Amino acid sequence: MALLKPVVDDKGLTNVTVEEPVVGDFSTNALVFAKSLSRLLDEVREDKKEIPAEDIKPVETPLPSKVEVREDRAPSKPVVSKGRVETVVDTTLPTEAKAFLDTLARYEARDYDIIVGEGMYGAPARLTDYSKHPNVIGMKTVAGPSTAAGRYQFLFSTWQDLQKKYPGQFKDFSPLTQDRAAWRYAQDVYRQRTGQDLFQALQSGNIKTVQKTLRNIWIGFGLDKDVVGTYTKALERYRNGD
Repeated sequence: MALLKPVVDDKGLTNVTVEEPVVGDFSTNALVFAKSLSRLLDEVREDKKEIPAEDIKPVETPLPSKVEVREDRAPSKPVVSKGRVETVVDTTLPTEAKAFLDTLARYEARDYDIIVGEGMYGAPARLTDYSKHPNVIGMKTVAGPSTAAGRYQFLFSTWQDLQKKYPGQFKDFSPLTQDRAAWRYAQDVYRQRTGQDLFQALQSGNIKTVQKTLRNIWIGFGLDKDVVGTYTKALERYRNGD
């Protein structure tokens, strides 16, 4: 039986039935997705009844005009364990933001160069040019073709919206830019839906609330049954200087 890999788009669509793949070689996380997807989608559908569709749009919260980068906290090469990128590249982000992004990415993509489908549907498995979003269809679902790419599986349409909303902030698709864009997008959506600040929610330890709020934007994020444990481990890693 073919396994399924979930895809979420920026319009909140969550039906993820996919076409039969050309080959049966799926990523190591496919079994986790297949076992957990039905339960998660039922919960997401219930959540969507309470959240107007327009609420997924980012609010008008501009990024700082200039980011101060200390020499000892400059962008770095991420830690890789068992083929998975475990840490962010942008070390200038707050500790809670870095831990959040690692938690978010755990069930989204294992690296910054991943294209959804990982080559199973004819598209390249990985991007080789970080100068821009690859904008290639890596998987087809009943909701339409998916162009999800990168560590946080940004659709091209979402990426374009962010570039338009924050001119000059996201000029390329480098790992550093992906980190900053994911953090900005998550903050926007969280504030739009709750009226609260994402950073403050993380500081208060409300990671389960954060997961419930954002899981139909990033389906993989909602699949983590121990999201508190995942986030706590990431937080401790950064606090210990790893």
